[in-house]
Amino acid sequence: MARIDSGGCSVSADWLHYADPPLAPIRRSRTGAITPIIGWLQYADHEVAPLRRSVTQPKQLCSRPNELWSMDFVADAPFDGRKLRMLTVVDCYTRECLAIDVGQSLKGEDVVNSLNRICAERGSPKTIKTDNGSEFISKAMDRWGYERQVELDFSRPGKPTDNARVESFNGRLRQECLNTHWFLSLDDAKAKIAAWRADYNENRPHSALGWSTPADFARSCRSTPSAAIPEEPEVSTSERY
Repeated sequence: MARIDSGGCSVSADWLHYADPPLAPIRRSRTGAITPIIGWLQYADHEVAPLRRSVTQPKQLCSRPNELWSMDFVADAPFDGRKLRMLTVVDCYTRECLAIDVGQSLKGEDVVNSLNRICAERGSPKTIKTDNGSEFISKAMDRWGYERQVELDFSRPGKPTDNARVESFNGRLRQECLNTHWFLSLDDAKAKIAAWRADYNENRPHSALGWSTPADFARSCRSTPSAAIPEEPEVSTSERY
């Protein structure tokens, strides 16, 4: 059985686990007390491995529109304090915001309706990255993905960076729109958010797109399919990514 030295204490390597803190290595001190090992373990005399880190896989880079979408929910409240939810859908290649659907109670069926509307306008995606929210793991979404042959790539629980593209977009939405407007009603919220989305797609240059707007870049992709943009790797639990 392999042994690992940590501060003069021996630990069995069989205790190593990369995902679950309860299974992290423990050590028995010279006084007999058992404590969790926090920080770093020394392998032999030179190799160092971090504890409590999940093994991650690099994602293959998307290279065309509709290859990879990301979606998520954002919460806010109008002037009267009622709950407000927004479904955001982003094309990870063109950076287009495909939808911001606003409602007070959005369920799995509402997500399916939104996706059907988007697909009718631009076709189906190959993969959709999302978290493990109840709306996304619902039977309605499962059936939709099966019927359209769309892969649903779920983030690891508690790992929002697995869906970094839409998380970044949601931060911009909150900073530039939700935090700067009073929403007097649901209809008022829909109108103001729709106006912000149109401005984001049509008028906002994006550094990752060579300072083109998402809409202009998408149009150039349709006219020149070989258009390419620099990408940064993301993390996914899907073997394909």
